[in-house]
Amino acid sequence: MNRTVPFCRRVGWQFLLLLLLLALPACRAEDPELLALRKKAQAGDLKAQVNLAWRYFNGEGVGKDLAEAAQWYRKSAEQNDAVAQFNLGSMHAKGLGVELDHKEAAKWYRRAAEQGHAAAQANLGVLYANGDGVAKDDTEAVKWYRKAAEQGSSQGQLNLGVMFVSGRGVGRDLVEAYKYWTLAAAQGEKDAAGFREVVAKLLTPEQLTEARQRVEASTTKRNGVTEPK
Repeated sequence: MNRTVPFCRRVGWQFLLLLLLLALPACRAEDPELLALRKKAQAGDLKAQVNLAWRYFNGEGVGKDLAEAAQWYRKSAEQNDAVAQFNLGSMHAKGLGVELDHKEAAKWYRRAAEQGHAAAQANLGVLYANGDGVAKDDTEAVKWYRKAAEQGSSQGQLNLGVMFVSGRGVGRDLVEAYKYWTLAAAQGEKDAAGFREVVAKLLTPEQLTEARQRVEASTTKRNGVTEPK
């Protein structure tokens, strides 16, 4: 009786072992640029921390890891970086890599908003309008929407227009609503364009002329153009 192991069986096991070895991730040293970035971040470099957080959030050069991204954003946010504070607030508002917590989102949005971060101002306004993480306060919502809108935030302009139409936190003013929705529509806010057309039908010819003049004045001011005296 032939007791030798068939050649095909031995080759089969060897082939399986080869496949397993090929399936293992290659052991490579970390990219030198990423390694340098990580060392700077660990040493407390604020910009490096924000950059590293962004890489983890988007999976750029590293495995995507939202929890790790939140950790690095927190380190830079605690150093008072407005971008990191805004991003950390957004992660808490959506429960990305951290626990969903509107109160914590409001905390970080506020710190960024107080430094003039327009998107944080607009988002903080939303929290006040909805009463998420803060006591519902339409006047406070209008305050932050206006700050964002004056910096050119289309979200701030869109939401401020809604407040003017509804009279929430501010006197009802369709002319102002038209103005802010026109400014938002010019930046690509599709809803704003539709809202503007609706409110335009409610304005008298004189009001519509006034609204368009306000739009032009706001655009001129935003572009830094000063009218000759």
